[in-house]
Amino acid sequence: MQNLFSQYTPICRKKQLRRGGVCAAAVFPALALCMDFFYNETRNLLYGGDTMLEKVPSAAAMTELLGAPLFAVWQELCAVIDAKYEMERLWNAGGKNWDYEYKYRRGGKTLCSLYAKSGCMGFMIIFGKAERAKVEEIRDTISDAVCRQYDEAETYHDGKWVMFEPTDTAQFDDYMKLLAVKRKPNRK
Repeated sequence: MQNLFSQYTPICRKKQLRRGGVCAAAVFPALALCMDFFYNETRNLLYGGDTMLEKVPSAAAMTELLGAPLFAVWQELCAVIDAKYEMERLWNAGGKNWDYEYKYRRGGKTLCSLYAKSGCMGFMIIFGKAERAKVEEIRDTISDAVCRQYDEAETYHDGKWVMFEPTDTAQFDDYMKLLAVKRKPNRK
């Protein structure tokens, strides 16, 4: 009986729903669909939406969404971050306000996120309490515009959420100084 239902084995292992050595989903294929639906819906409720996109947007789609000049800024910012940091990069849905989120993570901690919607891009860094103290120490090395955006950002229980909306590469040096407060670059 185990071999007859081997096509459902991944579902059985994933959900850990075994009874007497035979997965319930193997006996009732419709139950397998319901279990997957329930699993996905629960994940969406817990994590505020899909945790990863199934299809990564193409360069053409991003150019159409942002516009060619802004997509060039997006690519340059990614290149600057990639040059200094070896990180896992994840594409997610952008939530209510954005179409896409592109997150830099390592070891379960987020370094920063880039956001995209029609004609606009965002760059977010979340600073915890200790990191905010470090930002105050380097404040005199950062431009007034970036300091103003930092000061105007909302502080929540889990940190200060600073959203920048770059339109050119002028502030990238300041962004990298702020990222270095969160995590030292791990590439030379």
